[in-house]
Amino acid sequence: MSVRAINWAREVCKRIGAPQRHRHALLILAAHHHDKTGACFPSYDTIAEETGFSRRKVIGLVSELEANGLLFKQKRRANGHQGSNQFVLFGRPNGDKWQEPRVHKNTPCKSANGGTLPRVQTGAPDRDWYYRGESASPKVVEFPIQKLGGSNA
Repeated sequence: MSVRAINWAREVCKRIGAPQRHRHALLILAAHHHDKTGACFPSYDTIAEETGFSRRKVIGLVSELEANGLLFKQKRRANGHQGSNQFVLFGRPNGDKWQEPRVHKNTPCKSANGGTLPRVQTGAPDRDWYYRGESASPKVVEFPIQKLGGSNA
């Protein structure tokens, strides 16, 4: 446990106004930080168990902490398999205030049309050529060939 990491997490979260759930996740990560070696690699399951959130929620919280510049995540490989991630703390925040992600998972984009896809016209001329018995080869149009170099000879 690193008291320096916990104090940093408390101070930076207070300064930028991080939401409570993000503060909690960052404090748990800071509690797993080793001050001398900088090692911090709790699994998502460990963080989820200690915070009381689901594993999926913890993954989202960590990615939002990373998007705000508070930590950096490095993937660890053990014998060719994915191990727990290495978290590098003491990042510099991207701004003076907490920044919510641009696209939230629960709300559709402004350009979304309510979740339904527009229907494709079944009799569209470019889609029903096969059913009318026309050949699939495109019509060949020949253009006159011009020589390069400016002379028309």
